[in-house]
Amino acid sequence: MDHTRPGDTSGSATGAGPGRFAEHGSSEEGYRYHVLPSSYGGVEQRSVLIASEPRQPHAKRTVTKQLLKQSAQEVHALKKLCRNTFACEADARQALAAFAHVLQDTYLHESTVCPTPRYGKRGRPSPGTPPDHVVYHIQGTLASCLAVRQALIEQHSCFILATNELDETTLSPQEVLNGYKGQPQAERSFRFLKIRVFWPRRSISKSLNALWPC
Repeated sequence: MDHTRPGDTSGSATGAGPGRFAEHGSSEEGYRYHVLPSSYGGVEQRSVLIASEPRQPHAKRTVTKQLLKQSAQEVHALKKLCRNTFACEADARQALAAFAHVLQDTYLHESTVCPTPRYGKRGRPSPGTPPDHVVYHIQGTLASCLAVRQALIEQHSCFILATNELDETTLSPQEVLNGYKGQPQAERSFRFLKIRVFWPRRSISKSLNALWPC
């Protein structure tokens, strides 16, 4: 059984949201799965996309940290945009649309283009004095998208297990999950056996050589 890294939702797993998990149900409490056909190196495989509730707390912390960093960058970019001046309203709106298009973790909650009159002389102009020209500024606020945050949490809570056994009756998704969850215990057992205290023959040989050197 081959395993992809936890959290990997690449390939045919893309787009498998909570609705797809609901179609199949859970393998055990806290886990939901969705079976997907896949191939690796020309070999047909069966991938099991698993949504893990135990992973959700860690996924929420990871996503929150990621979104805070990204949203701070987008807020900084908006402030920089608002400091710019534009010769006409059309240029300002075009720049605003381009900025909104590249936003990833936030969206423009409110935005407007404001005209600002400019006068050739310093000081406050007299009432009724026409401006020499008018420039335009952008004003706006950003907001976080809860749907994006929840989708990222769902993605970080998922992982994919793949097996070459295509028959689900021979190897069920529950058995695939059990095999994966049993790997850490097996690895700990092998690591325990590798400790030098379990190499008595080598230790005795070194002790004898120290007492009776050849």
